[in-house]
Amino acid sequence: MTTAAGTIVERSGAWPPEGIDTRPDPEAVLAKRIADMEATQRVWRSQLDQKGVNDLAYSFPQIDPGMTVTGPRILVQYHRPLDTMGSLGLLVKHEATKTQEQWASQIGLVVAFGPLTYRNRKDMRHWWPEGPWCVPGDFIRTPRYGTDRYTVPLPHDKSERVTFGFINENDCLAVIGCNPLDINDFQ
Repeated sequence: MTTAAGTIVERSGAWPPEGIDTRPDPEAVLAKRIADMEATQRVWRSQLDQKGVNDLAYSFPQIDPGMTVTGPRILVQYHRPLDTMGSLGLLVKHEATKTQEQWASQIGLVVAFGPLTYRNRKDMRHWWPEGPWCVPGDFIRTPRYGTDRYTVPLPHDKSERVTFGFINENDCLAVIGCNPLDINDFQ
């Protein structure tokens, strides 16, 4: 090696000196990456919880449907699609995806019955011994097609809409006994 004065200096030994490792410890690097990732997840989860997206209250907000049910029909509120997806909710959905999910959903909350729903048409008594297949407040699965759907804007955010639909009483395919948000009903 040549110095500024032009003299040649010989380097003695290898660099770095023996016994000193300048490479980062792989376990420490991995531990730091995991800690950073967990911290990011905590921040995102707290933001999602503040928005209420992990709640049934977000997917099924209490809102006036704006119509009264007639005949042997059931008024169903279909679940409102979440804005994000993925196990951590870090991927934001495109508006077209949310719209497709909104109209393809088969999972809904029974809001109201018409006056003839689950009644004998001759004497207007409830079906017996079978009784009604579902009751208001139940989460049900409905056919994908054959429902009369419409949307209502949220009172606090007119850009967001909630989907309601009318189904016939015999179109209640199943009553859901688990968290309805755990069911993926569109593909």
